[in-house]
Amino acid sequence: TGADGSVRVSFGDSRVRGFGAPIRVDDGSPEGRGDLAFLPDGSLLVGWMEHEPAQSSWRVRRVAPGGELGPSLLVAHVSSERSSGFMRMTSDADGVLLAYTETGPPRRVVVQRVMALASTR
Repeated sequence: TGADGSVRVSFGDSRVRGFGAPIRVDDGSPEGRGDLAFLPDGSLLVGWMEHEPAQSSWRVRRVAPGGELGPSLLVAHVSSERSSGFMRMTSDADGVLLAYTETGPPRRVVVQRVMALASTR
């Protein structure tokens, strides 16, 4: 996350032996808590907590290496309390697994598999 809490990613650029310009991913009211997973086509699925009126939400967005952004997708509405923790993401051949805490009651960890995501095109 950026100093202002914004969620940004940057792809490696071998032509300049460094990274490209940071790409802002959030919807404008981030609370940070970002994570990402690499996808087979070289793009990223980026997740973060977004502040909304009266609540917060876990959101994900696909970002292509060229910087094209897919739509922001709602994963779940959650509490913005620290006890909500961080959403964690990992990819495998079948998609991306997301894990996050629901503060309840009852308090529990939710695991979701995301298989088909909206294209960045």
